[in-house]
Amino acid sequence: MNSYIFTINDTQKEFKDRLAKKRWPVYEKTMYADKLKKDDKILFYLAGTGMHKFAGSAVVDSLAEDKKGRFVKIDSIQVWKKPVEIKKIMGNLGIIKNPKYYGAYLAGGIKRLSEQDYNLISKTGDKIWQTELQKKKWDFP
Repeated sequence: MNSYIFTINDTQKEFKDRLAKKRWPVYEKTMYADKLKKDDKILFYLAGTGMHKFAGSAVVDSLAEDKKGRFVKIDSIQVWKKPVEIKKIMGNLGIIKNPKYYGAYLAGGIKRLSEQDYNLISKTGDKIWQTELQKKKWDFP
């Protein structure tokens, strides 16, 4: 089982919609898309203006395709009440080699993550229950 970061640079609404639908789009040149396997672990990173936070976790269910394109079916979704700000932990993350350019290490849609980095990030966020997620009755602080 591997761990990955799924990065989104869209609105919070788009993030919520993807989670509610339990599907994450992948594009032709998205790195690692073909390497994903059932039960691989995912952390969600919000890269938009004013965000730069890890906001939750999930697991891969499967890769699929429909008329709109390829996507990852996701399951066991958790959204964090207190997203983890990248600037507070980037000095402890192995994936970030040069903190001055931390965004470059997270760009590209999907990035592979070490187990150590996954554990550091995932143990930091407070969870929101699945029922709140399905009702979309949550917001970021």
